[in-house]
Amino acid sequence: MSTFTGVMKEFPSLSIDRFDNENLRSTVFLLSHCHADHMMGLDNPNGIPGPLYLSPISSVIVKKQYPNIKELVVLKENEPTPIKYSDVDGVTRFVTVTTVAAFHCPGSVMFLLEQENVKVLYTGDFRLSKRHMEKIKRLKNLVGSIDTIYIDSTFLSTDYLNFPGQIRSATTICKIINEWIGKSPKHVISLKMPARYGYEMLYIEIGKRLKVKIHINESEMEKYRYIPELDNVFTTVPSKSPIHACFDYYNKNGRSLTCNPDIDPALIRVIKPTAMLWRQWQESSDIVKLDENKNVRVCYSNHSSMSEIRDFLLYLKPKNVELNVLPQNELQRRTMLDALSEIVNEIQSTNINRQAPIHVSSWDNLSKLSKLNMTRYSRRRDEGEHSTLCPPKRKKL
Repeated sequence: MSTFTGVMKEFPSLSIDRFDNENLRSTVFLLSHCHADHMMGLDNPNGIPGPLYLSPISSVIVKKQYPNIKELVVLKENEPTPIKYSDVDGVTRFVTVTTVAAFHCPGSVMFLLEQENVKVLYTGDFRLSKRHMEKIKRLKNLVGSIDTIYIDSTFLSTDYLNFPGQIRSATTICKIINEWIGKSPKHVISLKMPARYGYEMLYIEIGKRLKVKIHINESEMEKYRYIPELDNVFTTVPSKSPIHACFDYYNKNGRSLTCNPDIDPALIRVIKPTAMLWRQWQESSDIVKLDENKNVRVCYSNHSSMSEIRDFLLYLKPKNVELNVLPQNELQRRTMLDALSEIVNEIQSTNINRQAPIHVSSWDNLSKLSKLNMTRYSRRRDEGEHSTLCPPKRKKL
């Protein structure tokens, strides 16, 4: 869950992924992807006081979901785009923005912002393996030159050092589905995700591999109807698919279908892709387990593991790091800082040409964080539980 406040120190007149409160003083806005915790404020009837820059897929979703946002500017991937804005003193300036694929969900991008001698990379939510990042030419050209990375730190914890690749997870899920629905025409699958949005790439893989559409509610279809990548993935007709993502978030064990409540629960196989339960997972470990209700849990993550975050930072060697996800709990924050410190030490040991020493702020004032005015917001239950927002803390490398 993002706790990024929206404003970067390097570009205080721009707001990214937050569109409320002090962010409304910005003159230019950017959206990395269309998930609820990155879109706060877009539902304001008055819109936002400036253009919103985003990817082609995100523009389709925003146009449909938020008609109050009048000025959308589509950014093509890997194409540097100069953007004019007014700084806090009213002076007209330009920043060059380039989007880079984030591999989190359809339309998700990272933003590279360049101005004179400043380079900042904002990852939004991302899932990048070492193999992926080394193939992205734009990232290769940034090695050693980035001033600050604002990074998705969702799983920056030694508890989540590793996750299986998404292809492995998707292959396992497809195998489970195939075996179950192959038992008889009456056997069905209920896909119960931890949140309403965020698993579109998994849906795409299931549809592509099994050649079967996934049943979703009409309200969900409205959000996906105009996204080319999701063509032929879904259906709103229950009888046309044995795979259902039309689950009821209030039905805890998921062993019933909202579209067919009379179906025998014994014919329903519930699959729950999740990452939070898989602490200390290793490559040799299984990625499937049954819970107390005999639901199938499969390890699947659309956020980078700690090892992937480590590889990303070691590869790019930034001067500073900002964490976009900070836990409310003080002990968890300390643990996250310790994990970052280990990575910083590795950067120091491998970057012998750096003139200035790498430094991590000690968070001596960590206790003060608990005294900050924390803004709580309640998302709709079907999109997640309560979350706490707090300002990101700068870590200097």
